[in-house]
Amino acid sequence: MALLGGGRVGAQESPEGKPIVLPASDAKVTGALKIQGKSETATIHFWNNTNDAISWVWVGAKPGNYRVELNYSLDPKMTGGKILFRAGDQQLIAPAPVTGKWSDFHTFELGVVQVGQGGDIPVKLQAAQLPQVPGAALPDVGWLSFTATKAPATSNPVVQPGHGRD
Repeated sequence: MALLGGGRVGAQESPEGKPIVLPASDAKVTGALKIQGKSETATIHFWNNTNDAISWVWVGAKPGNYRVELNYSLDPKMTGGKILFRAGDQQLIAPAPVTGKWSDFHTFELGVVQVGQGGDIPVKLQAAQLPQVPGAALPDVGWLSFTATKAPATSNPVVQPGHGRD
């Protein structure tokens, strides 16, 4: 993997089983989100608004299906949140299971995304639903990964506002 800066991550060939990792240190964040730490140990914190976003550009993506995994931590009080993941023109909505405490990072599968056309693919994480508790927050994020797979896609096309499906 080559880090290109500005939220751009380049990858070489991705044989099945070898993940392409998009680290927190190379993400672009908006809103109140903050990247803390350096390099491989960096994490993203303060995800408590539905307008906040974490994004990368996956440079040189190859067409195919990819298992999407997110490494994060989430306090047990923050149950009920959901994450919206987008890669190019595909999206997934996944629950955010708790991990035990804010410093306890685990890896969870969000689903399988279909990359229809290769090239530079915008990748984004946003809140689909915040937990219904005071001080609601979604996970602190360590990294996002893609692993080529033969499993069927669980992603759906992104529907633009004002445009229904045929």
